[in-house]
Amino acid sequence: MLYRRILLLLIIINSFFNTKSESANNNIRYGLTFRSHSVNQDQRTGVDLSNCNLFLKPGSTIEFDLRLDNKPEGTYGYIFRLICNDTLSLDFIANTSLLKVNFVVASTQHIYCNKEFHLDSNYDEKQWFPVKIRFNISDIECSFNETTSKIPFQIPNLKNAQLHLGKNHHGNFYTTDVPPMAIRDLKVCDEKGKTLRHWKFAKHLESSVLDEVDGCIALVKNGEWEIDKHISWKPVISIHFKETNPQIAYDSDSGRIFIATADSLITYSVATDIISRVKTNKGAPFRCGGGSALLYDKERNCLISYSTQFPDLNIYNFQNQSWSGSGTEILPPIQQHNHFIDYKNHKLVLFGGYGMHQYKANLIVRDLFDGTWKTTDLKTQIMPRYLSAAGLYEDSVLMVMGGYGSPSGKQEELPQNLYDLYKIDYPNAKCEKVTNFTIAGDPIAMGNSLLIDKNEHTVYTLAYNNDRYNSLLYLISLDWESSRTTILGDTILYHFFDSESYCDLFLDKESNNLYTIILQQVPNQNGYFVSIYSMAYPVLQSKDVLQAEKTSPQPQAKLIFGGIGIICLILISYWIWLKKTKKHSQIISPEIITSSNTKVNPIPNESSPIPATSTINLLGGFQVFDRQGIDVTGGFSSVLRQLFLFILLHSVKNDGRGVSSLMLDEAFWSGMDKKSASNNRSVNIRRLRLLLNNIGDITLTNENSYWNIKLGKDVFCDYIEIWKQLKKYQKRNSNYNRETIETIIALSSKGMLLPNVNAEWADEFKSEYVSRVSDILLSAIALPEYSSDSKLSLQIADVVLLLYPTEEEAVKLKCRLLYQLGHKVLSRQCYDKFCAQYMSLLDTQPDFSYEDIISSKNND
Repeated sequence: MLYRRILLLLIIINSFFNTKSESANNNIRYGLTFRSHSVNQDQRTGVDLSNCNLFLKPGSTIEFDLRLDNKPEGTYGYIFRLICNDTLSLDFIANTSLLKVNFVVASTQHIYCNKEFHLDSNYDEKQWFPVKIRFNISDIECSFNETTSKIPFQIPNLKNAQLHLGKNHHGNFYTTDVPPMAIRDLKVCDEKGKTLRHWKFAKHLESSVLDEVDGCIALVKNGEWEIDKHISWKPVISIHFKETNPQIAYDSDSGRIFIATADSLITYSVATDIISRVKTNKGAPFRCGGGSALLYDKERNCLISYSTQFPDLNIYNFQNQSWSGSGTEILPPIQQHNHFIDYKNHKLVLFGGYGMHQYKANLIVRDLFDGTWKTTDLKTQIMPRYLSAAGLYEDSVLMVMGGYGSPSGKQEELPQNLYDLYKIDYPNAKCEKVTNFTIAGDPIAMGNSLLIDKNEHTVYTLAYNNDRYNSLLYLISLDWESSRTTILGDTILYHFFDSESYCDLFLDKESNNLYTIILQQVPNQNGYFVSIYSMAYPVLQSKDVLQAEKTSPQPQAKLIFGGIGIICLILISYWIWLKKTKKHSQIISPEIITSSNTKVNPIPNESSPIPATSTINLLGGFQVFDRQGIDVTGGFSSVLRQLFLFILLHSVKNDGRGVSSLMLDEAFWSGMDKKSASNNRSVNIRRLRLLLNNIGDITLTNENSYWNIKLGKDVFCDYIEIWKQLKKYQKRNSNYNRETIETIIALSSKGMLLPNVNAEWADEFKSEYVSRVSDILLSAIALPEYSSDSKLSLQIADVVLLLYPTEEEAVKLKCRLLYQLGHKVLSRQCYDKFCAQYMSLLDTQPDFSYEDIISSKNND
């Protein structure tokens, strides 16, 4: 009974966490989009699963979701090719211009069958079609969009099948024809429906994706990940204007962005990606300085241009394409203020701003239909400010976040950046501080609008460094219950020039995309640019889209509770057993006898490399654990990971000198001008420092324009440790210490240096690592005191072959030792495996036979 209660509790806990996880991920887009005929053949997308065992046999299925675009530049191509025995292929081909897809079975010279499925002429390009292929004993059952057809053909040797999606370079069945498509949730299931492989195409590595079942790697070339839309700002449009401060507004319900100039209204539709320009028949928006004083009224379907220097609102009528008035502000009173419409109370509400060398805490309210501006000064309740973010929290209550101001409001008296969040009950003119927050690094100011998620007690806004002209915009979130801030997504170049620049943010409800609107001057170009960027919502951090490179314990709640449950079961079982056996313990009390021949593992001495709490692993794969032993590898985005490794490896190689800023810029931002590269370097260095501070005693410093990473005593790095050991033997035939050799073997047996980092700069370090380890270990084994130790010799041979699979001396050594120890079959298998790898890598056979190895041993 007790067991059942515990199991029921574990099931409930597991169900809770699964439900929570699923609800959190409902709005996350995923899938792999394939580059098609809009780019040249070298840039098209291909997925290679040829190295993965698909476990195919009669009754097995392959299934996935497919999305097809109907783009005019090219609609024909291979969705997949399943190649068997290099002589037969099952092809799935799309031709959306002809509204069809085909399953074709063909050899290199013969077509066996061609089954055609038709698409509806008005199919939705956002639709995901289910695709399923079942391999029966006598036929192949093909399903597309719930329609099924059978191919009367039996594919032989399913076990040797290779699957390729899109472009592939197979010798007999290569293709560069790729349809404009996306694929997600590729599964291989057995005859009972059990999932054996599952490539979700959601979280991913830099150029590959791991199977969710046991981590089998699918290589991806030139892919576009749907989930990356949640971390990257996509440029949408950029429009040049010669006049000063065009006015900007947006309609978040219908996805429209408005830009009003003195003589025209430009409208951009996010749904259709169409820009329209309409000449104004009468009037013009108020010419306001500093920020935007234009709003869209969704209830009356009109634009409102306003200025507190004018008593009436200036209304734009879309039907007659006219403004109700015009005018120009004289000495703008509230630049860069916040504004919004309270539809329930029919009020236009303004807060804060800057004018006449004064920061403002004024709450200004006006009825939308008639009345006058009513101003209330709140500076006794909230510090005067501008460059803040604001949004409507609930009826009659707004939230204001951050900004720049001073306690008195005077520009000359203690101006400062503000890191706080307030609620303002504007009808009653009352302020309530919600929280303060901190931002590490350089000072920041905010974009104009604040997005508020009451259920998650979180606000979102744009942020940037207001202490420089060449700044970067990024999205920031604040959890007002924990006061925790998080930087989300990537950055946008922003030329902040006080009142001559402006940025705003809104969430399009139809597409569920965030849109950033920027007004700025661009160096060496006259006038202003209005630029629009989009990013999928909810916005993620880089670590949220990256798969861990290898399986490791994760501090997830479901695992913790599962582990606790298992421990409980074990303890209860032990307690029951103890009660049953307690009475027998007085009868039998066996002595513990240790044989003199028993081998006892030695306790590691003080010089053995025992990992500290904070650990950085580079051998066998990149992995990082923080002070608490939690795996934080996912916190490193692709750029931060490579930046960290680049500086760390150069710091080790150059004995602490590190790497210059120029080398960093050339390696990571070579396509940018000097200022842009410097800005990107500064932002990423700042992010990297924040990440490293949370891991342990790791310092990233700049000395004489050289960047260097230093690890404290409580941080262990396997590469640094093995490098210390390797440096002891600068020359061949040095005096080799057994303890050091064993340490090198233990560390290098973890595998290659950074096997999943495919950057050119890393090749030099990988090559030197392999060369040094192989050279030192093979030199050591040539010495009599080591060559007589068969176990040590085999360990050395295994390590060298792990790092350098075509090393001839190592395979000869291993084959001889296995043969000498009586493992003749293993000896021969070792040689055969070596020959296969040798042929695969060098396209030739080794110049010595197995018999040569054994005979040379017999002649020794």
